[in-house]
Amino acid sequence: MEDKRVEGKVKFSIGFQLITIFSLLIILALGLITVLVSYFLTDEERRTAEDNNHTVNNRTAYSVESYFTSIESAVSLYLDVSQNSSSSVSENFFIRNPEILGIFYEDENGTVSFILPSDFLEISSNTDNAAVVTKEEALKIQKEHSDAVKKVFSGSRFYFNESKKFSVPVVSSLFLWKGEQEKYSVTVIFYPQSLNDSFSMGAMNTSYLITPDGLILLSGDVEKTMQGVSLAGTPLYSAICEFKDQNRQMFFNDKNEGDYFGAFTRILNGELITITTISADLVYEAGRTTLIRNIFLSCAVFFLCIMLIWFWSKSISSPVKTLAEAAKKIGEGEYDVKLERKRKDELRILTESFVKMGKGLAERERLRDAFGRFTNKEIAERAMRNELSLGGENKDVTIFFSDIRSFTAMSEKLTPEQVVEFLNEYMTRMVKCVELTGGVVDKFIGDAIMAVWGAPVSAGSLRLDALNGIKASLLMRKELYDLNKEREQKGLPAIHIGCGLNSGNVIAGQIGSDRRMEYTVIGDAVNTASRTEALNKPFHTDILITENTWRLVKDEVFVEEMPGVKVKGKADKLRMFAVIGFKNSTKFTSYKQVRTVLKLSEPDLKSVNPDEEEKKYEVLT
Repeated sequence: MEDKRVEGKVKFSIGFQLITIFSLLIILALGLITVLVSYFLTDEERRTAEDNNHTVNNRTAYSVESYFTSIESAVSLYLDVSQNSSSSVSENFFIRNPEILGIFYEDENGTVSFILPSDFLEISSNTDNAAVVTKEEALKIQKEHSDAVKKVFSGSRFYFNESKKFSVPVVSSLFLWKGEQEKYSVTVIFYPQSLNDSFSMGAMNTSYLITPDGLILLSGDVEKTMQGVSLAGTPLYSAICEFKDQNRQMFFNDKNEGDYFGAFTRILNGELITITTISADLVYEAGRTTLIRNIFLSCAVFFLCIMLIWFWSKSISSPVKTLAEAAKKIGEGEYDVKLERKRKDELRILTESFVKMGKGLAERERLRDAFGRFTNKEIAERAMRNELSLGGENKDVTIFFSDIRSFTAMSEKLTPEQVVEFLNEYMTRMVKCVELTGGVVDKFIGDAIMAVWGAPVSAGSLRLDALNGIKASLLMRKELYDLNKEREQKGLPAIHIGCGLNSGNVIAGQIGSDRRMEYTVIGDAVNTASRTEALNKPFHTDILITENTWRLVKDEVFVEEMPGVKVKGKADKLRMFAVIGFKNSTKFTSYKQVRTVLKLSEPDLKSVNPDEEEKKYEVLT
């Protein structure tokens, strides 16, 4: 029934399909590029921010540790010297260390001594000193930290934020000093102006100096420093407490302020901690800006590409529509189509192919009847080209016959459908071997196959035709071996065939009537080949060749000679040879090995009866 759908309108035009396909590809490509660029840029920004944050924190930690160590070392040295020195030493000390606002120390008996710059220098609000510590303020500080003062004698260190008492950030440091005869708990009050650069808030990073319990001593946020804010209980401080590392980077989330990258370093034996943070929003801000720009750029590129694809698709769809109309005419039997061939791409080739196809279909229509008269493609094509002679012609060929052993008995156990199915599978494999070697299947006779090499086309010589015939027989051996493996897996019995080849002169030509013809070969060489095939049964072989064929291929084919045979109608005995394989490729050294692989039993030649009915040979032992 004719399909009417070809005459209707198409659901999706080529232009629409091209635009859709290319749009998807462009979206995929641009999207993938945008995602990858964004991903790698974000990853690079993250790694750079983490590295910078870690570097800033390390630098801050080094500055703080150096500064605090220098303050305490300077005070210790001063106390060592000042015990036996004049007031000029103290005066010079405070001149050289203007950031130190006061020193007082207490022995184990509770006696407190004060050393204040105001005792040695004239200090007023107009001086460069950021703050002035009076004796009363010093006593107040000493009293506030009385518990810490006592613990200092056991080796502890303490640091406190004294900024609320002064108008600038001030820190007090409590540490142990060993005098000549006693130990003292020393309290140093100082204004760490030299650390301002380390804690000044930069464009992105914020640094803190805190005590182990979370109290802020110094920070980039002056307000937090002045208020003495504690970070205890914050996600940042909790994250630091989870790790015992000396130095570490981390990522944390503050519900109030968002995600942050942080780095901390424990200094002065863990008595102080420097922290540097940076907001994740600031880190990824450049990446988000770049992503938005890439999206806008991708949209612009996408729109431009769609416009170009639209105009380009028109240049393709129009010629294709013309070809579709030509195809419709050819389908209606109008083979003589005329198409313009202006283009210089694949569409020009396609157009030329349409024209040639129309001419070819016209020629095919004329020769359709001729094709039906032949069973072999090679013969049919040569007939179309008028390369076959009418009647017959002498040719030297190699003739092949094959037959399935005990096929009649096997067929009795199968239904007709099963027989046909089996033969179709078997014939398909065997015919392929013939065609691969340049042979021509002459006819099928039940389960038997007759094939010819050398007619109508020869490989170049009778020797080459004979070699091709033997090659086909060996391919059949391999195909049958594989087929039996498959049958064995299905629980089916193995099958065996006999192949016979003979080379000689025959009459090759077309035989039949003017309504039905058949190309075949006839002659004594054909009969000998048929009888050679039959000898496989008593010899228990699968491939036999006559002496005529053997003389042509003896230099290349490894064979084993069988006992001579006297065929009825022949005065001289015939020499028969079982084919083992090609000398340069076979792994067998005797035909006995071939029988073992093919599961063929050894023959008992003496039991063969040459007068048995339907036997046309006599075995000479």
